Amino acid sequence: MKNKFVNSARHVWDRAVYLLPRVDLLWYKYSHMEEMLGNIAGARQIFERWMNWSPDQQGWLSFAKFELRYNETERARSIYERFFLCHPKASSFIRYAEFEVKCGEVSQKRGMSTNEPWRSLKEAMKKQRCSILPLLNSNKDAMSSNVLGLSTSSLLIISL
Repeated sequence: MKNKFVNSARHVWDRAVYLLPRVDLLWYKYSHMEEMLGNIAGARQIFERWMNWSPDQQGWLSFAKFELRYNETERARSIYERFFLCHPKASSFIRYAEFEVKCGEVSQKRGMSTNEPWRSLKEAMKKQRCSILPLLNSNKDAMSSNVLGLSTSSLLIISL
């Protein structure tokens, strides 16, 4: 890569991820190289191939951050939904909720109960034997707030 042998570098990375598909660092470095070369579509394809292997949370989050760097909010939302379906845990839900709060899509968030990831949240929470409750302070507005309208910093996860 240093001497502009881009195609050779691509072949090496492609071979590496083919032989060792569970090594997340290889996928990350490969997509990073494509992004640095300005091949955004190629980097996106690499991330998609990586997601087919159901990587850990960090892999999904790096893909979502990649899309957000290029202002692809809808793609990032789709990635977070797939992330939650792949890892149906409370921590995945919280990451998804933080993303929605950060994007300021409160109206979208309130409609999330119709989306598959939000419907399966209750099941995931039951499996982990925990629940999400709002942290209420003396403010009356907080008492009347909808849980989905609260920021994730105002949520408390308790074990049942």
